[in-house]
Amino acid sequence: MAKVLFLNAKTVGKDMAGPGIRVWELAKVIGKENKVSIILPSKNVFLEIIRNEIIVFPIYSLDLAWLLLARLLRKKIVIDAYFVPLFENIEKYNGQPRLKKWVVNISKLRTKCLLLTGDLVLCASERQCSYWLEQFSAYGRKAARMEIAPTGIRSERPIKKHDLIKGIVPGISRDDKVVLWASGLWPWLDPMTAIKAIRLVED
Repeated sequence: MAKVLFLNAKTVGKDMAGPGIRVWELAKVIGKENKVSIILPSKNVFLEIIRNEIIVFPIYSLDLAWLLLARLLRKKIVIDAYFVPLFENIEKYNGQPRLKKWVVNISKLRTKCLLLTGDLVLCASERQCSYWLEQFSAYGRKAARMEIAPTGIRSERPIKKHDLIKGIVPGISRDDKVVLWASGLWPWLDPMTAIKAIRLVED
């Protein structure tokens, strides 16, 4: 049984967003056979890295000092590369060219440091795996071990207890079709294209 530490800069708890949900669900699965801890900014990161054997860094991590410490202490390092921060930053700062250039360069450097240090890289799909393999090639490094850990629904079979949307939300009847948008409404995810596409299909 290994001691696994998840470094997490996002909220884990009642009001979790995507990053927190991913850490929580991964920790639940890995925790079946290992001792798992999730660390928040309020905890003593230095001591927790010393105590644990495997350190999991999210791809958006800014904690490069902790990455260096983990490497110096010869800990096993896992990089959870379940999305590509560079793509999001390119779109997020599209209207601010000077800031965009700075943020994109920092994003590239941070990602390079994480990938060149990791012993294992997790990604969310086959296409992501191909992308990260190309990055390893560009960095001139033999690829680290890679595993696919999708971000999706829980493995337990869902049980319907009561209606939540149909006939409950104003404007949605019990006979309407409901499409789940399994993400946030971020500008770079372009939800409007999906909405327009559904309307075209209906016509």
